[in-house]
Amino acid sequence: MLHLDELSKPLLEELKEWAESEGVLEGLQVKLDYLDNYGQDPKKIRVRLFSDRQEHCLGITWEKEVLPGHYDFWMAGGLIFHKDSKTWGIHT
Repeated sequence: MLHLDELSKPLLEELKEWAESEGVLEGLQVKLDYLDNYGQDPKKIRVRLFSDRQEHCLGITWEKEVLPGHYDFWMAGGLIFHKDSKTWGIHT
């Protein structure tokens, strides 16, 4: 599930506003929905978004629940906007 803290909420809102102005919001939403439902049991996978130095991109970390309420780092990647094709990708 997407876990948005107080730092990531404004970043995501800003990215959504930009994506809407560029006509690419639908593609972004598809990737966000994928991240929100990641894994066989999305409640056991926590996905965090954070600022990335690339324009119109966000960093991602995945955390896996190892004990009830306790998550450990699992992997990292990015939500990347490909300017040439005007598409979004998730990279690890």
